[in-house]
Amino acid sequence: MDFDPKMFIEKRKINLEKLERIREIDQVLAAVSYQLKISQNYSSEGKSFITMLEKMVKQHAADKALRSGKMLQLKLADAVSRILIQKHDFKTLESFLAAKLKEFRKQKLFTRVNHDSYLKMLTYLVNATFKNKKFPAITRVYEAT
Repeated sequence: MDFDPKMFIEKRKINLEKLERIREIDQVLAAVSYQLKISQNYSSEGKSFITMLEKMVKQHAADKALRSGKMLQLKLADAVSRILIQKHDFKTLESFLAAKLKEFRKQKLFTRVNHDSYLKMLTYLVNATFKNKKFPAITRVYEAT
């Protein structure tokens, strides 16, 4: 009798909506990840997945409540990285990842739990730098970490 269940029901409903959006992102990322693996990362196949991914990024990046979550920020950065890889836009990928790594380090977003995301971003950055033929820059990226 001390607690009003309406408050808890509303909080559960809001939480379920957030989880559904995050699950949707995970599903699209899984499909794109598979497409990238079978297309050797540099193929232009899978345009429909990229279109779907771009739409999803635009839709969820505007949601401030979702954007504030650590996992979603990492997932969105991964999604944007994959879009740029598929579009062969390695210059933009390089600058995007350098900025995001700096921002995420400043926010202390990386922990032991999501260390694999940190390593993935570094790998994408090094590979983009290599594709852009900036070999001395790879050394600076390595030394900065």
